[in-house]
Amino acid sequence: MHQKLEQRANSSVNASGQSVRTQEPPIRAQTRFVRAQEPPIRAQTRFVRAQEPPIRAQTRFVRAQEPLIRAQTRFVRAQEPSIRAQTRFVRAHEPSIRAQTRSVRAQTRFVRAQEPLIRAQTR
Repeated sequence: MHQKLEQRANSSVNASGQSVRTQEPPIRAQTRFVRAQEPPIRAQTRFVRAQEPPIRAQTRFVRAQEPLIRAQTRFVRAQEPSIRAQTRFVRAHEPSIRAQTRSVRAQTRFVRAQEPLIRAQTR
């Protein structure tokens, strides 16, 4: 009788009628498990924090490039009208260039055809 009273004093009963004392070992095991996770979590936290300075430095570097990139973009855009004008000029002269190419090829064929005659005359 005395032992039963002592057990009741040391344990309470939950809503389903189970003694809370019977739940203590799993809670202790969970507590040990959670505490065992703390060192690797701390190590990961240190690792992540150690990455922050190089990431900040890279961010500063990239941001420092932005004005240069904007200037280059403005320069390239400023060239576009000139490039378009040159393209129009070249396209406008393509027929003339093709005609000149045909003429030069015809002259080359004519000169090559004369070579045997010239050789014969120089002998």
